[in-house]
Amino acid sequence: DMGIYECQLGTTPPQGHYVYLTVIEPRTEILGGEDVHINLGSTLNLTCLVLYLAKPPQKLNWLHEGEEVHYDSSRGGVTLLTEAGETTRSILLMQHVVPSDSGLYTCNPSGALQASARVHIIKDEQQAAMQSKSSLASATSGAVIISALILTLISIANISYFDDKKHSGGINCFIDQDLLCSCSVKSIKVSCKHIQLQTVNS
Repeated sequence: DMGIYECQLGTTPPQGHYVYLTVIEPRTEILGGEDVHINLGSTLNLTCLVLYLAKPPQKLNWLHEGEEVHYDSSRGGVTLLTEAGETTRSILLMQHVVPSDSGLYTCNPSGALQASARVHIIKDEQQAAMQSKSSLASATSGAVIISALILTLISIANISYFDDKKHSGGINCFIDQDLLCSCSVKSIKVSCKHIQLQTVNS
């Protein structure tokens, strides 16, 4: 459908107006590129952007080696934050990564193409610092809209995770385009509708 369109008026002489139509295809990308290097024991931060969709995806999930990543998995320390809108953002946080957390991660939005990044867990801190400087900086850049309540929930979950050391529980939050949100924290549903949101620059 891309091309030049003309609107003509039946006047004498004829009058017309030309318009060039550009069609932009939906795109999904993970910030930081296709390879992400991170130190053993650090927090993995993957940010996915879904661009140019007519409507925000109704569902977005993350996959690790083809298996869905669940916030309440037995691994623990998993946080999922999704903000739907003209540009949909989804953030996957995994605390205290171990070698088994390495592999291919896929951002899987409904109605749009997938995007993948391969995560490499590095034991040598100096080598990881050299390799991850650009990718991790890109992955955490930009403004992410999350609420003060969600920040508090993350803080509570993080404290519980390290104090209890039970490797259970997590956070899953979804903010829709009307800025209404709902969260699940350690398998407990939390409603946070009509709360004031703040922009956090990472």
